[in-house]
Amino acid sequence: MLLKFIPIRLTAALILGILLGKHIDFPVGILLFVLVLGLGFLGFTYNQKKRSSNYTFEVTSLILVFALGVLTISLHKPQYQRQHYAMLQEELPETYAVKITASLRPGNFHNRYLAKLIPVSSTAMRGKLLLQCPDSIQLTIDDELVIWKPWRPISPPQNPGQFNYARYMEDQGVYARIVLKPSDYMKLPSSGKTMNGAIGIVRNNLSKKLQELPLEEHTIDIMQAMLLGQRTNMDSTLYTGYKDAGAVHLLAISGLHIGILVLLLQVLFAPLRHLPGGQIWQFGSIVLFLWGYAALAGFTPSVVRAVTMFSFITYALIIKRSGNAYNIIALSLFFILLVLDPNYLFQAGFQMSYAAVFAIIWLYPKLTSLWRPEQKVTRYFWQLLSVSICAQIGVLPISLYYFHQFPGLFFISNILIVPMLGVVLGMGFLLLVLSLFEMVPDFLTHVYDQLIIWMNAIVQWIAQQESLIFRDIPFDGVQLFLAYTILLLFIAWYEVRKSKFIWMLGGALLIFQGWVFGQKLGQKNSNALILYHQIAQTLLVEEYADQALAFMRNEEDLFSASLLQNSVIYNRIENIGIQPLKHSYYWKGSHILLVDKSAVFPKSFDPVNYLVLTDNPKINLDRVLANNPSSQIIADGSNYTYLIDAWRASCLQANRPFHYTGEKGAFYFE
Repeated sequence: MLLKFIPIRLTAALILGILLGKHIDFPVGILLFVLVLGLGFLGFTYNQKKRSSNYTFEVTSLILVFALGVLTISLHKPQYQRQHYAMLQEELPETYAVKITASLRPGNFHNRYLAKLIPVSSTAMRGKLLLQCPDSIQLTIDDELVIWKPWRPISPPQNPGQFNYARYMEDQGVYARIVLKPSDYMKLPSSGKTMNGAIGIVRNNLSKKLQELPLEEHTIDIMQAMLLGQRTNMDSTLYTGYKDAGAVHLLAISGLHIGILVLLLQVLFAPLRHLPGGQIWQFGSIVLFLWGYAALAGFTPSVVRAVTMFSFITYALIIKRSGNAYNIIALSLFFILLVLDPNYLFQAGFQMSYAAVFAIIWLYPKLTSLWRPEQKVTRYFWQLLSVSICAQIGVLPISLYYFHQFPGLFFISNILIVPMLGVVLGMGFLLLVLSLFEMVPDFLTHVYDQLIIWMNAIVQWIAQQESLIFRDIPFDGVQLFLAYTILLLFIAWYEVRKSKFIWMLGGALLIFQGWVFGQKLGQKNSNALILYHQIAQTLLVEEYADQALAFMRNEEDLFSASLLQNSVIYNRIENIGIQPLKHSYYWKGSHILLVDKSAVFPKSFDPVNYLVLTDNPKINLDRVLANNPSSQIIADGSNYTYLIDAWRASCLQANRPFHYTGEKGAFYFE
């Protein structure tokens, strides 16, 4: 079994420690004491191990690594970082300074940046912030700003099933954001470029060189994504097509790209092997090039983990210490989590990358042994298909958990496109280098353009096969855990062929089926009426069993459609209907009245239990509260901020509850 390998056992202990430390706070002092005590005991058990064979040394090592995992993730929490802004108990500073460290993918009407706090005057705080600003504000890496607007915590999900952006940013060490306007800051004179900023300038210059080439716009988008790791300005339709075709991994610099690059570099630096100590020179040159390329791509998590993994693999291949593939991958994983950032463990890309690699290493030899074609071409495509199937099996539970869809034609996109990837990357790098010297021949750009156009056409054709793209698949955390439990138990049975694993596998399958059945049964007995948070729109949804009925003003509103899609997945809804919004509803004996900008109250109506203010009604809320002593006031996101503030003040003065969906999230009517 895999656990017989020491690096895998140590890596598993580290991961378990990180998982525990992520969800439970342990005093760092106690953890350090345990580590020091454990190291002393480890030395004692090592001497004992020399005299006789026992498991004490191994168990102590695993406990020590487990504690190290807890400590590593704990040190990344703000409460254990000196002067972190998230732990400020006193009043926030009126002004503070930040340095831009990264540019993120922009939204529809705004730009987003990561920034770190820098010391200014007597204020010494640390930590990373999310900056959100209108399109008119253009910032670059290493820009320094003095800001006099307070930061705010990143809002948690406000609607059922909505993506938890606050948790996503927390895993990157970001706990607050600033919505910046031109009047909220002042740019400081440059204090010099950091390495990150200098590399950003180089990357931007290379991007400009690519844009000057006589290539189609989509070709340039693909080149910037595959070569420079820049997808911020990629056409959304193009990106969606790759996602639906199951080929979105081709747009991120990942293990597949770095693996092809390593093969190209091995050929390029092969002459170094003829020098004294040539293996070391070749290995050093390749690794130096890989990490330089990682810097050029912005040290994104996908690039860092891929380059780290292939640094270990390159060492094993060149120094002729191939050993065990599981050990090599486990050591790279151990290094990334311990030395670089343990929070990588909670990123979907990281999880999918290692799940795919482990699945390929274990399953690929077994799958290809089932059929050994004699024809070389047939054998090549069978091997390619086998790799694609293995990777898909490894990542399927994670993919369903995060994205809730499965591209049925994933194997076609991989068979047709992956063979082209080496040529696409090789020619792309050649064009990139030649563009720096303005020596790009026209025939080369024409050939490359046609190659990318053909690749995009294949992807778009696959993406258009809607009947083979399975969307909105409910898959929760429990199903994710049980799916990998089933997979690991199957591997254990296959390796040792003991009946106890068959019984355990059958039990896990029954638990999985029982969980899914229990979720559906619970949904059959559910009934809810929910007012969603929505900007410039009102969305009221009634859910009954596995059906739903949505009431809205604009039935073609795209954001409302995305919210409903989240609800379909989160609440396992089978069918959803849409009707125009009305002013009055009755729900479980309660009267719900919606008042919009017409501000028209019926002349006679039943007592109002819930008064929903929507679409900026200009009403005298003080009078309404006096005439309706039992009404609860609710306001959704379609109202202006100044009206929300006025209504909140009126409710506070009247000692009445006030629910604003922009602060407290969607409202569930009882």
